[in-house]
Amino acid sequence: MTEMNKEYGTALFMLAKELGTENEYAVALECVMEVFSGNAEYIDFLASPSIPMEERLSAIETAFGEAVPENIVSFLQLLCEKGRIRGF
Repeated sequence: MTEMNKEYGTALFMLAKELGTENEYAVALECVMEVFSGNAEYIDFLASPSIPMEERLSAIETAFGEAVPENIVSFLQLLCEKGRIRGF
């Protein structure tokens, strides 16, 4: 994990702590990790510069919008926008 990815993770943890949702976020992130580890091509899709950003962000919303808290969806979208989704 790069230093930048640690900073993103720390910011998400601090938000969860502030909201009192550490356990909820931990479960949600485990769900996301299961999806990503079982579908390597999905990460390739999200990281591909040849796919329009709006399409990639929409795919994250579609895949996780109903399953995880909105802050987790926003976190994943931010990682995608900043080119850091592979580091998740």
